[in-house]
Amino acid sequence: MILERSPGGRMPADACFLQACIMEAGDGEYVETGVYGGDSLVFVGLVKRFLGHTGKIYGIEKDASRKKKIESTLALYNINAEVIYKSSFPFPLPDLRPVVAYIDGDHTFEGASADWRSLSPITQRFLVCHDYHINPGPTKMIDEVAKADPAWRYVGCSRFTAVFERSDDTVYVGRAIWTTKTEDG
Repeated sequence: MILERSPGGRMPADACFLQACIMEAGDGEYVETGVYGGDSLVFVGLVKRFLGHTGKIYGIEKDASRKKKIESTLALYNINAEVIYKSSFPFPLPDLRPVVAYIDGDHTFEGASADWRSLSPITQRFLVCHDYHINPGPTKMIDEVAKADPAWRYVGCSRFTAVFERSDDTVYVGRAIWTTKTEDG
């Protein structure tokens, strides 16, 4: 394991799941909804730095009053991340194709579902959802929306984090979308 705890005290099992997704996904962009204090962005930045992975880190935070805290946290660890202070729905980065997306924003069923609908079509490899089993909104979204999405395979969960891996045959190369399916199957 690279880090036992992320900055801010994220649960070790949750951090390990996120770390594994970053490691497996390789180079590419990362985005999260719900930045709060910036701890997850720092964790991802440190993992990507340690592994030598390239790709920009983005955060979407609807509460602009958190900007000073987030900037301070990112600066403390010298993490270069772009934080957009807007609602995550409608999604403010329409051209983004992240290899990993992390949903931890609006904790209502409607908000978590909107984030899933925004991120599931554009995320290339892993969708990670936080607050599973501890918050009714994200838990209901994971159980009723995410697990029912045929483009995604439920990998499993740690204590509070559910992980999904793209299961369809779509391969994303830069901004172009290719499919590995043929007429013959």
